[in-house]
Amino acid sequence: MTFESEEGLNRAILINDQIKKKILPKSYGKLLGHVIDIEPASEPSDIIWENRAFTTWTRTWKRSVSYVVILLLLCISGAVIYYCSSTATYLKTKYPKTDCLTDAKEYNHAYKSIN
Repeated sequence: MTFESEEGLNRAILINDQIKKKILPKSYGKLLGHVIDIEPASEPSDIIWENRAFTTWTRTWKRSVSYVVILLLLCISGAVIYYCSSTATYLKTKYPKTDCLTDAKEYNHAYKSIN
């Protein structure tokens, strides 16, 4: 409900409290057969007014698009990580590990061991 003045709101809250305390009969709190429960509205700062125009379908669509974008970015990130990992593994295995003393003897270089 929207009231034109604070006086109307205060009267409605008073009647609502009297119905809850059973001072007035329940028929005072009905409109067209439906029970009316009056509460103060939340502060306007609690409501994001720009988002009130979106329907449930629009919210679901935007949520789905967000999930798809996040999934796509995760897949791209995973592909980049896999590529970098496989390249690093390839480069590690391109040249076999060797012993420096063996190589020095093979190429007739003087090499002293630090042992």
